[in-house]
Amino acid sequence: MIELRRRALLPIARHAFDEILEDEIAHARLGWATLAWRAGHESLAHLAVHVPSMIDAALATEGTRSERSLVHLGILEPTTVRQICENTVRTTILPGLARFGIAVGP
Repeated sequence: MIELRRRALLPIARHAFDEILEDEIAHARLGWATLAWRAGHESLAHLAVHVPSMIDAALATEGTRSERSLVHLGILEPTTVRQICENTVRTTILPGLARFGIAVGP
């Protein structure tokens, strides 16, 4: 969302991304807080087996031609979206999960 907002040229598009980003930050905080709470009550290691398929499903979307025509609104090319998502998984999501005992991969 941050990158989408940064690239949007129209003020209304940037404002929309601000609103969405605020909501997504709240969702992320809720998710991490839920994991922290559960990790305080039980081992979450059993969830690790499900993480790769969830990541694969999240990264499987291919962009359409119509999405490519919306670059001025901040919509990114599918390859850029995938790069950003893969980086986020590697640098934020997997380390965060590992902190709660959900170790994925080598």
